[in-house]
Amino acid sequence: MAIVYLPLVRPQFDAKLAEQRFTASLAALKLSIPDLVSPQKPLTAPAELLAFIENLPADPTALIIHQLTFTGQEFSDEVVKRYAVPTLIVAEEEPSVHGWLHLNALTGLLSTANNLHTHGLPYQQYLGGLDTSAGTQVVQQFVSSVQAYDALQHLTLGVVSTYPLGFNFSGTQPNRLRQTFGVRLRHYSIDQAFKDAEQLAPQDYAEQLTYAQQNLKGLDPKDPRAIRMAQYLTVMHQKVDQDHLGAIASRCWPDFFDKFDSAPGGVFSQLTDQLTPVAEEGDIHGAVSMALLQALTNNQSPAFLGDVTRLDPEDNTVTLWQIMGLTNFATRIIRQQQACTRTGISA
Repeated sequence: MAIVYLPLVRPQFDAKLAEQRFTASLAALKLSIPDLVSPQKPLTAPAELLAFIENLPADPTALIIHQLTFTGQEFSDEVVKRYAVPTLIVAEEEPSVHGWLHLNALTGLLSTANNLHTHGLPYQQYLGGLDTSAGTQVVQQFVSSVQAYDALQHLTLGVVSTYPLGFNFSGTQPNRLRQTFGVRLRHYSIDQAFKDAEQLAPQDYAEQLTYAQQNLKGLDPKDPRAIRMAQYLTVMHQKVDQDHLGAIASRCWPDFFDKFDSAPGGVFSQLTDQLTPVAEEGDIHGAVSMALLQALTNNQSPAFLGDVTRLDPEDNTVTLWQIMGLTNFATRIIRQQQACTRTGISA
């Protein structure tokens, strides 16, 4: 992943102040983005900007455009022609002496934002110093969102059979999903997965059964249903490893009950807890959402999906129905809070 920093300056404004702000901002950015790609000095003309981006070692995953002073759209035109990547536009809060502005940076931000918006390109904007605590938080959240977006661009999602009758909302339009997010689908048969699971020997599924014992209170490892759960988990892990799956949307009801006599919630909970998110009933968009939320924690914490079943405006509560459960609940909640603190997400 390559994040490129573009500091823009028109020397007709206070070039000395802009240079000072560039030095402080670049130092602050490198604390949050150690491998940041940056010019050695501010870019003062469209030709300088063009020369810099044409010699980048790789296409950027995201851009940080820093309006150190006002610049017109002749600068951002060079960006718009070449890239359609997430962009953070930053403008300095500047001093005013007797009503005279030194940088006029906010006008530059509005100019650049207008250009990106006109071309339908994704961006966010921030007014303030990058070397402040607020600026650091904005940058870290931007980086986290870019990492999650980049993860989706490379996501291969396993789809285990089709959704059950009446669950049409679990489906998708594969071409639009690919065009919008870059997500690729790989399909599997749940019946074949059942057959493959039943062929596994104890030594093959021992690791998954041990994990379940350690995390599911009261589990009897000799219970045939627990054994089948561990067998199916092993088959799914094989698919994850072989086909590089980042998430799964799996058919659940009624097959697990009618054909396999095991607990799908146990299977899907354990896979999700092991950082392969699984959405039940073949819910493809649900699995994409889970993968995105997990990526926002830098893949440190699992994301579980529930169905909204009741809304009570009087006590401001929402009730969720979910047969999956968070294993090792207390430890996971602590880890989730720590990850959310790092990425600026509300736990």
